[in-house]
Amino acid sequence: MSMQCRLLVRITVLFGGLILPVAGQAQAPVLSSPADWLQAMHHAVHHLNYEGHVVYQVGSDLEVMHLHHEGKATGEVEHLNVLSGTPHQILRGSGAMHHIQGPDEKQQSHDQHVLDMNCLFDYQQMLPHYRLRLGEKHRVAGRLAQILYIEPQDALRYGRRLYLDQETKLPLRSVLLDHQQQPLAQTLFTDLTLKKSPMVAMQHPSHTHTDKSDLFAVAQRWQFVTLPAGFKMKLHHYLSQEKREHFIFSDGLSMISLYIEPWVKGSLEGFSKQGATWILGARRHNQRMTLLGKVPQETLLQVVDSARPTP
Repeated sequence: MSMQCRLLVRITVLFGGLILPVAGQAQAPVLSSPADWLQAMHHAVHHLNYEGHVVYQVGSDLEVMHLHHEGKATGEVEHLNVLSGTPHQILRGSGAMHHIQGPDEKQQSHDQHVLDMNCLFDYQQMLPHYRLRLGEKHRVAGRLAQILYIEPQDALRYGRRLYLDQETKLPLRSVLLDHQQQPLAQTLFTDLTLKKSPMVAMQHPSHTHTDKSDLFAVAQRWQFVTLPAGFKMKLHHYLSQEKREHFIFSDGLSMISLYIEPWVKGSLEGFSKQGATWILGARRHNQRMTLLGKVPQETLLQVVDSARPTP
């Protein structure tokens, strides 16, 4: 699997693959509906200044990270230091991401859109495919949290149980749930420190960062028919030197990443799993297709089967 694929899997670990933008930190408004809580969280994650230790769990495997996040008028800056296993860090800011393994090895990913989850969250798009409801209050990391349930309306996506900080609306705990309500993965703040930050007005996230010229270029090479219900192509990159294309599809909440490049002997075929992320390798139209997503296997199959070279 390519370095970009591995980096995508690593990044989407944070908050169980759910990094959504939320309302400012000035006097907290009274939130009465599940939609208010969700959109408040979406703003807070990107615009507040905070740091803390985060535990990520899949089965019996645990990973401990220290997260430092700054929301600035010029954009957000995030530093993720993985404290367990092989030492490495992930730095994100100014539209770029750096992945550091050890003191001397450094590689930059130019795949900035993968990390900008603000462009993928779309409440109106997700609404027909998920049901939101508020649960009871619960304490996480010594703070009072409101539980928010996000329940899928079909078998093509997973649900989530979020524990949103009563004060900041940050997700203190996030649990990814299968269709039997069993946890697939979860993240948990063990401590959280909020820092002072300027008041940031509520912003409505952009639905897509793919411009018209890019969409036209995609249409010249690929078309996607019968995508899974609710999913739309949101972003696209074409790396001409590597002859590799990268697509991102979203239903407003869940995300699927697709890489298309020339087929080479020995390429990955079939399903594998890293954490809660399914990975599918397939040969279609003599191209190597690699898909990643925290979605059921059937959803990835529908995406890869929908790809057609433009006649």
